[in-house]
Amino acid sequence: MLLKPDLKKIPFIDKIAQTASEQGTEIFFVGGCVRDMLLERHIKDIDMVPFGTDYEKFAFRLAKRLRAAAVSFKDNVRLARGGLEFDVSAPRGADIYEDLSKRDFTVNNLALSTGGEVIGDDADIRAGLIRIVHESAFDDDPLRVLRMYRFASQLGFEIDGHTAELAAAKAHMLNTVAAERIFAEMQKLAEGAHAASVLTKLVKDGVLRLFSDTSAVEEARLLKALEGMAADDLFVKTSAFIYGFRNEALKVMDRQCYPVKLAKRAANTASAYSMLESMQDYSVDNLMKYIYTYKEDWILGADMFTAVNGGSGLKPKLNTAFALMRFDNESLIDGKALSEMGVPAGKLMGEIIRDASFRLVSGRLKDKEDAENYIKNTYGERIDEAAEIQNRKG
Repeated sequence: MLLKPDLKKIPFIDKIAQTASEQGTEIFFVGGCVRDMLLERHIKDIDMVPFGTDYEKFAFRLAKRLRAAAVSFKDNVRLARGGLEFDVSAPRGADIYEDLSKRDFTVNNLALSTGGEVIGDDADIRAGLIRIVHESAFDDDPLRVLRMYRFASQLGFEIDGHTAELAAAKAHMLNTVAAERIFAEMQKLAEGAHAASVLTKLVKDGVLRLFSDTSAVEEARLLKALEGMAADDLFVKTSAFIYGFRNEALKVMDRQCYPVKLAKRAANTASAYSMLESMQDYSVDNLMKYIYTYKEDWILGADMFTAVNGGSGLKPKLNTAFALMRFDNESLIDGKALSEMGVPAGKLMGEIIRDASFRLVSGRLKDKEDAENYIKNTYGERIDEAAEIQNRKG
């Protein structure tokens, strides 16, 4: 055995064991929590299978004891307390051995009794290998194709050759999987410690195009970027490459169940990349406009661009431009200040705010007084015209 698991690492183990004893139930911890205990990884989600009683009866009794919220699903009850999740599932067989024989990968094909006995073979955990438990694993749930890559990303394990071949043959079945489940797996994959190399494999294996409809050009650009992109916000950048350059990118990502905020960041990052790609002159002034336009996502766009196009000399220029910018000045000119200057609400006000704010941030205008003088000299006639039109309408 790689390590002897410490039951004390399971939160509320005493209360779980006590509840099982009271109900005459044999409880086994299964799957990822056992794997992570053996690998000395942090345990967040705890999966349990009870034998000798109805799993829902045990789950709701345990929820009461833990003072946890409980929600029933098709074959399991999920308990939540303090950032922890406990899944109590219906057994997949008459005993724990039959249950384990129906699981997905051998790294998850382990059980732990409340007495500390480990059931199953940890050979593949020791070997750092991801292998299917049975030949119909992907037929039973095609999402396991992505779960395979996700585990490789999180654990740094290699994928068994036969398992990889079978996954590639079954990957077309991902078309039958709900978009929100695919989104969740891809997000976890991209957040893994080995995400770049595993995403590269996923693209080269031809799996990405089967559920995202990527073109050869899009995949080539992503592969190039994965060679040199920083790991920070990798899911946002990967999403930008996959979906962000498409027409109506936000609608496309909405269909893929992206949260609105994340979809906007991916689309914005793709736009930031495109701005750098179309820029003819990488002067400090133009780079200031780039940084100001894309705010928090300018770094992501620049990382994508330099990873694909080289251009390492661009980064020092960007850093120089950023160091010169004075973001504290951005709010000196706002709607209230312009109203006091006689600027009516509307398109002109928005145009002036964008123009003056950038000039304040970039140092072209020193302070509020300087900005007000600039606005009067530059926009005076248009302000008068707009005010007169508004008065006529009023």
